[in-house]
Amino acid sequence: MNKYKLQSAQYKLPYHYLPQIEAGGNFFRHQSLRWGFAYLCYLHHIAATIVREKPGELFDAGCGDGRLISLLSQQSECNFTGQDCDSRAIDMARALNPRHRFLCGDIADVEETFSLVSCIEVLEHIPDDCIEQFISDLVSRIRPGGKLIIGVPTTNKPMSAKHFRHYEQKTLLAQLAPEARGLQVNSSEFIFNGSDPLYRLYTRLTENRFWFLSIRLFENLMWKRAWTKLRHADPHTGHHLLLCLSKTV
Repeated sequence: MNKYKLQSAQYKLPYHYLPQIEAGGNFFRHQSLRWGFAYLCYLHHIAATIVREKPGELFDAGCGDGRLISLLSQQSECNFTGQDCDSRAIDMARALNPRHRFLCGDIADVEETFSLVSCIEVLEHIPDDCIEQFISDLVSRIRPGGKLIIGVPTTNKPMSAKHFRHYEQKTLLAQLAPEARGLQVNSSEFIFNGSDPLYRLYTRLTENRFWFLSIRLFENLMWKRAWTKLRHADPHTGHHLLLCLSKTV
Protein backbone atom coordinates (compact mmCIF):
# COMPACT_ATOMS: atom_id res chain seq x y z
CA MET A 1 0.00 0.00 0.00
CA ASN A 2 1.20 3.52 -0.78
CA LYS A 3 2.73 4.99 2.39
CA TYR A 4 0.98 8.34 1.95
CA LYS A 5 -2.38 6.59 1.50
CA LEU A 6 -1.64 4.50 4.58
CA GLN A 7 -1.11 7.67 6.63
CA SER A 8 -4.16 9.40 5.12
CA ALA A 9 -6.39 6.41 5.88
CA GLN A 10 -5.63 6.83 9.59
CA TYR A 11 -7.26 10.27 9.65
CA LYS A 12 -10.74 8.80 10.07
CA LEU A 13 -10.73 10.58 13.41
CA PRO A 14 -8.30 12.99 15.10
CA TYR A 15 -6.34 10.21 16.78
CA HIS A 16 -3.53 12.49 17.99
CA TYR A 17 -6.10 14.19 20.25
CA LEU A 18 -7.08 11.02 22.11
CA PRO A 19 -4.39 10.86 24.83
CA GLN A 20 -5.26 13.68 27.20
CA ILE A 21 -4.56 15.09 30.64
CA GLU A 22 -7.78 16.42 32.16
CA ALA A 23 -7.98 19.62 34.17
CA GLY A 24 -7.80 17.57 37.37
CA GLY A 25 -4.57 15.95 36.23
CA ASN A 26 -6.00 12.57 35.28
CA PHE A 27 -4.42 10.80 32.32
CA PHE A 28 -6.53 8.89 29.79
CA ARG A 29 -5.46 6.83 26.80
CA HIS A 30 -9.07 6.57 25.68
CA GLN A 31 -9.38 4.20 22.73
CA SER A 32 -6.73 1.75 23.89
CA LEU A 33 -3.65 3.62 22.69
CA ARG A 34 -0.57 1.80 23.94
CA TRP A 35 1.62 4.64 22.62
CA GLY A 36 -0.37 7.29 24.50
CA PHE A 37 2.14 7.73 27.34
CA ALA A 38 5.10 8.06 24.98
CA TYR A 39 3.29 10.35 22.55
CA LEU A 40 1.93 12.78 25.14
CA CYS A 41 5.26 12.87 26.98
CA TYR A 42 7.03 13.71 23.71
CA LEU A 43 4.38 16.26 22.67
CA HIS A 44 4.45 18.16 25.97
CA HIS A 45 8.25 18.20 25.95
CA ILE A 46 8.25 19.71 22.45
CA ALA A 47 5.66 22.29 23.47
CA ALA A 48 7.74 23.30 26.50
CA THR A 49 10.81 23.62 24.27
CA ILE A 50 8.96 25.88 21.83
CA VAL A 51 7.37 28.04 24.53
CA ARG A 52 10.83 28.74 26.00
CA GLU A 53 11.88 30.18 22.63
CA LYS A 54 9.05 32.77 22.82
CA PRO A 55 8.52 32.92 19.04
CA GLY A 56 6.52 35.72 17.46
CA GLU A 57 5.12 33.27 14.95
CA LEU A 58 5.39 29.54 14.38
CA PHE A 59 5.13 27.48 11.21
CA ASP A 60 4.44 23.79 11.82
CA ALA A 61 5.44 21.86 8.68
CA GLY A 62 3.56 18.58 8.27
CA CYS A 63 1.17 19.58 11.04
CA GLY A 64 -1.26 16.71 10.47
CA ASP A 65 -4.45 17.30 12.42
CA GLY A 66 -2.94 20.27 14.27
CA ARG A 67 -2.38 18.62 17.64
CA LEU A 68 0.86 20.47 18.41
CA ILE A 69 -0.64 23.86 17.53
CA SER A 70 -3.69 23.01 19.63
CA LEU A 71 -1.49 22.36 22.66
CA LEU A 72 0.75 25.38 22.05
CA SER A 73 -2.19 27.74 21.68
CA GLN A 74 -3.03 27.06 25.33
CA GLN A 75 0.44 28.27 26.38
CA SER A 76 1.49 30.93 23.87
CA GLU A 77 0.02 33.99 22.16
CA CYS A 78 2.16 33.74 19.02
CA ASN A 79 0.69 33.48 15.52
CA PHE A 80 0.36 29.87 14.38
CA THR A 81 0.42 28.51 10.84
CA GLY A 82 0.19 24.81 10.07
CA GLN A 83 0.81 23.11 6.72
CA ASP A 84 0.20 19.60 5.47
CA CYS A 85 -0.34 17.94 2.10
CA ASP A 86 -3.18 15.76 3.43
CA SER A 87 -6.54 17.49 2.94
CA ARG A 88 -8.33 15.26 5.46
CA ALA A 89 -5.80 16.13 8.15
CA ILE A 90 -6.06 19.85 7.38
CA ASP A 91 -9.87 19.71 7.47
CA MET A 92 -9.61 18.27 10.98
CA ALA A 93 -7.01 20.83 12.03
CA ARG A 94 -9.25 23.68 10.85
CA ALA A 95 -12.33 22.20 12.49
CA LEU A 96 -10.61 21.67 15.82
CA ASN A 97 -8.56 24.89 15.78
CA PRO A 98 -10.72 27.50 14.02
CA ARG A 99 -8.71 30.46 15.35
CA HIS A 100 -5.53 29.37 13.61
CA ARG A 101 -4.35 29.23 10.01
CA PHE A 102 -3.85 25.93 8.22
CA LEU A 103 -2.60 25.50 4.66
CA CYS A 104 -3.20 22.43 2.52
CA GLY A 105 -0.50 21.84 -0.06
CA ASP A 106 3.22 21.47 -0.64
CA ILE A 107 5.69 23.28 1.60
CA ALA A 108 7.37 24.61 -1.55
CA ASP A 109 4.24 26.69 -2.20
CA VAL A 110 4.57 28.58 1.10
CA GLU A 111 6.27 31.92 0.46
CA GLU A 112 6.44 33.45 3.95
CA THR A 113 9.27 33.13 6.45
CA PHE A 114 8.89 32.59 10.19
CA SER A 115 10.89 33.11 13.37
CA LEU A 116 10.36 29.48 14.37
CA VAL A 117 9.68 26.45 12.19
CA SER A 118 8.78 23.06 13.65
CA CYS A 119 8.84 19.75 11.81
CA ILE A 120 7.79 16.96 14.14
CA GLU A 121 7.62 13.31 13.05
CA VAL A 122 7.56 14.29 9.37
CA LEU A 123 10.93 13.43 7.80
CA GLU A 124 10.33 9.70 8.15
CA HIS A 125 7.31 10.07 5.84
CA ILE A 126 9.36 11.64 3.01
CA PRO A 127 10.74 9.28 0.30
CA ASP A 128 14.50 9.10 -0.11
CA ASP A 129 14.45 10.80 -3.51
CA CYS A 130 12.48 13.78 -2.12
CA ILE A 131 14.09 14.31 1.28
CA GLU A 132 16.87 16.70 0.21
CA GLN A 133 14.47 19.05 -1.57
CA PHE A 134 12.01 18.90 1.31
CA ILE A 135 14.69 19.92 3.81
CA SER A 136 15.81 22.77 1.53
CA ASP A 137 12.20 24.00 1.32
CA LEU A 138 11.89 23.66 5.10
CA VAL A 139 15.03 25.72 5.76
CA SER A 140 13.89 28.41 3.32
CA ARG A 141 10.85 29.03 5.54
CA ILE A 142 13.10 30.11 8.44
CA ARG A 143 13.85 33.79 8.84
CA PRO A 144 17.57 34.66 9.28
CA GLY A 145 18.31 34.29 12.98
CA GLY A 146 15.24 32.08 13.39
CA LYS A 147 14.97 28.59 14.85
CA LEU A 148 14.19 25.13 13.50
CA ILE A 149 12.95 22.35 15.76
CA ILE A 150 12.95 18.87 14.24
CA GLY A 151 11.74 15.63 15.82
CA VAL A 152 12.10 12.13 14.37
CA PRO A 153 11.63 8.53 15.56
CA THR A 154 14.86 6.71 16.35
CA THR A 155 16.02 3.24 15.41
CA ASN A 156 15.29 2.21 19.02
CA LYS A 157 11.61 2.30 18.08
CA PRO A 158 10.10 -0.48 15.93
CA MET A 159 9.75 0.55 12.29
CA SER A 160 6.25 1.58 11.24
CA ALA A 161 4.78 0.41 7.92
CA LYS A 162 4.00 4.03 7.00
CA HIS A 163 7.60 5.22 7.51
CA PHE A 164 10.49 5.18 5.06
CA ARG A 165 13.14 5.20 7.76
CA HIS A 166 13.93 5.71 11.45
CA TYR A 167 16.96 7.68 12.58
CA GLU A 168 20.23 7.70 14.41
CA GLN A 169 21.62 11.15 15.20
CA LYS A 170 24.35 10.85 12.56
CA THR A 171 21.74 9.94 9.91
CA LEU A 172 19.63 12.98 10.71
CA LEU A 173 22.62 15.33 10.71
CA ALA A 174 23.78 13.89 7.39
CA GLN A 175 20.39 14.66 5.86
CA LEU A 176 20.18 18.14 7.37
CA ALA A 177 23.77 19.07 6.40
CA PRO A 178 23.61 22.02 8.85
CA GLU A 179 26.77 23.86 7.80
CA ALA A 180 25.94 23.68 4.09
CA ARG A 181 22.47 25.08 4.77
CA GLY A 182 23.56 27.84 7.14
CA LEU A 183 22.30 26.10 10.26
CA GLN A 184 23.86 25.74 13.68
CA VAL A 185 22.88 22.90 16.01
CA ASN A 186 21.98 24.35 19.42
CA SER A 187 20.86 21.18 21.17
CA SER A 188 19.94 17.54 20.63
CA GLU A 189 17.86 15.40 22.96
CA PHE A 190 16.72 11.81 23.04
CA ILE A 191 13.16 11.68 24.34
CA PHE A 192 11.26 8.87 26.06
CA ASN A 193 12.93 5.74 27.33
CA GLY A 194 10.73 3.10 25.72
CA SER A 195 12.99 0.33 27.06
CA ASP A 196 12.01 0.87 30.69
CA PRO A 197 11.03 -2.59 32.07
CA LEU A 198 8.21 -1.28 34.28
CA TYR A 199 6.69 0.74 31.42
CA ARG A 200 6.86 -2.23 29.04
CA LEU A 201 5.35 -4.59 31.62
CA TYR A 202 2.55 -2.15 32.47
CA THR A 203 1.52 -1.56 28.87
CA ARG A 204 1.53 -5.29 28.11
CA LEU A 205 -0.52 -6.15 31.20
CA THR A 206 -3.08 -3.40 30.66
CA GLU A 207 -3.40 -3.64 26.89
CA ASN A 208 -3.17 -6.83 24.90
CA ARG A 209 -5.36 -8.89 22.60
CA PHE A 210 -7.36 -10.20 25.56
CA TRP A 211 -8.18 -7.03 27.48
CA PHE A 212 -7.67 -3.33 28.01
CA LEU A 213 -7.51 -2.16 31.61
CA SER A 214 -7.62 1.48 32.63
CA ILE A 215 -7.46 2.06 36.38
CA ARG A 216 -7.19 5.77 37.08
CA LEU A 217 -4.77 5.47 40.01
CA PHE A 218 -2.36 3.28 38.05
CA GLU A 219 -2.71 5.35 34.87
CA ASN A 220 -1.79 8.51 36.77
CA LEU A 221 1.15 6.80 38.47
CA MET A 222 2.48 5.56 35.13
CA TRP A 223 2.01 9.00 33.57
CA LYS A 224 3.97 10.55 36.46
CA ARG A 225 6.75 8.00 35.90
CA ALA A 226 6.75 8.66 32.15
CA TRP A 227 7.06 12.42 32.61
CA THR A 228 9.56 12.48 35.49
CA LYS A 229 11.64 9.33 34.88
CA LEU A 230 11.31 8.32 31.22
CA ARG A 231 11.07 11.63 29.36
CA HIS A 232 14.83 12.17 29.13
CA ALA A 233 16.60 9.24 27.50
CA ASP A 234 19.91 8.45 25.78
CA PRO A 235 21.00 7.27 22.30
CA HIS A 236 20.43 3.63 23.29
CA THR A 237 16.94 3.96 24.81
CA GLY A 238 15.30 7.10 23.39
CA HIS A 239 12.41 6.55 20.99
CA HIS A 240 12.55 10.09 19.61
CA LEU A 241 15.34 12.51 18.68
CA LEU A 242 14.73 16.26 18.98
CA LEU A 243 17.10 18.82 17.44
CA CYS A 244 17.00 22.60 17.88
CA LEU A 245 18.90 24.61 15.26
CA SER A 246 19.44 28.29 14.43
CA LYS A 247 19.62 29.79 10.95
CA THR A 248 22.77 31.87 10.80
CA VAL A 249 22.38 33.36 7.30
